[in-house]
Amino acid sequence: MSMNASLRQEIAKLTLEERLELIDGIWDDVEVAQVVPDLTPEQEVLLEERYREHLRNPNAPRKTLKEIADKLGVSL
Repeated sequence: MSMNASLRQEIAKLTLEERLELIDGIWDDVEVAQVVPDLTPEQEVLLEERYREHLRNPNAPRKTLKEIADKLGVSL
């Protein structure tokens, strides 16, 4: 979806301060509008199991985000 050309032209007329204010307002709207889907029953069970394991052994070594990404073959 592309932004309307006339809207782009109007935004271009704004000062830097006004554009930053616009961005801030849009970002606030996006944050409010974010919808987090409900967990499936299986995800809830897994999350609860992992939490209980953490409570039983809070000092267990943890994987870093980089280690997980490397294991999955994705880049951060």
